[in-house]
Amino acid sequence: MKRAGSWRFCLAVLLVSGFISAASDSSLEPIYIVGLFGEGEQRQEAGFLQAVRTVNCDERLLPGRQLRGLVQRALPLNSSFQVTRRVCSAVERGVAAVIGPQSPAAAAHVQSLCDALELPHLGTTWDHRPGREDYSINLHPDTRTLSKAYVALIRRWHWSEFSVLYEDAAGLARLQEVLRTSTPAEFSISIYQLPLHSGDFRSGRPSNG
Repeated sequence: MKRAGSWRFCLAVLLVSGFISAASDSSLEPIYIVGLFGEGEQRQEAGFLQAVRTVNCDERLLPGRQLRGLVQRALPLNSSFQVTRRVCSAVERGVAAVIGPQSPAAAAHVQSLCDALELPHLGTTWDHRPGREDYSINLHPDTRTLSKAYVALIRRWHWSEFSVLYEDAAGLARLQEVLRTSTPAEFSISIYQLPLHSGDFRSGRPSNG
């Protein structure tokens, strides 16, 4: 999951550079974008900064311009007030776009805030909501599309039984389409809940769901 988050941040930066290039004026001042990161997201931060360097090394992407990546790390994701302060602080510096954070709840708040400020926002995390704000793009694959791909692979490989491992309700919700599409006659499915954030997955227990 951490690697997936890293490449999504890279893709987000490249996508932002394309938007900026299309709307670029004649000014040669640096273009600032901000990446929002919670605790333990050093890999995503590294992916973000590497993507900024990649853009700056390719003169075709932003001719005559330089992209500057600002980092807001150790974001207090459980405090919407603090998240708002961090975003507003970045806006005061004249950022052209906001990327992240990974937390679904915080990302939804940032998404709404950027929409109110008419500031481009690129999300990189799972979002169960069907709608999208006017100024936001989510790079995380759609849950239903992923579920259809999972079922197609299971059928392609002729699996008759498999196990589903999840940590929390959100993790199980992402696989609801797989569970709904499958029938007992077609597949035998075992569902196990893993201990949340423990790092020890040997004690997973059968789910009652």
